[in-house]
Amino acid sequence: MAQVEDLTPFLQYEPMTSEYGRFYFAYGNNMREQTMRERVGEPHYRFVCLAVLQGYQLTFTTTTPEWGGLVADLSEAPSRRVFGVLYEVDPQVWTSLEPHEPTYDRLLKTVHSLEEESASTEPTHAVVYHVSAANKEPAGPPEPRYLERIILAGEE
Repeated sequence: MAQVEDLTPFLQYEPMTSEYGRFYFAYGNNMREQTMRERVGEPHYRFVCLAVLQGYQLTFTTTTPEWGGLVADLSEAPSRRVFGVLYEVDPQVWTSLEPHEPTYDRLLKTVHSLEEESASTEPTHAVVYHVSAANKEPAGPPEPRYLERIILAGEE
């Protein structure tokens, strides 16, 4: 099993703890600070770094009531990677996020900060939302407003 890197140097506050882990890797709409602020509020999350999940690709395989069209998911793809944001979160975040992720399950995955990826340092374990098998639809183009949100998040 890979060593989990201590990200304390990135953090300027006391670490939060949770039965689900204290790190969350966001790769869709939750990459936006504004979205996280609206969904869970401050100070219940903190930006840690830009991060990458290796061995997966971004796909659009589920429809949510909030968007009414296809939104982001992960599909295994050994030679691909997904970029996102690593947050440190406190326990109440999970129950605050669940209503916004009705078709998703939480998984624990290994992610690297973008700075770490090139330096080949140790990975960090983080919660990642993944569409449950029962809710997967055939992959297709994302809902246009949702795609705009992801693009905005990438620019922030």
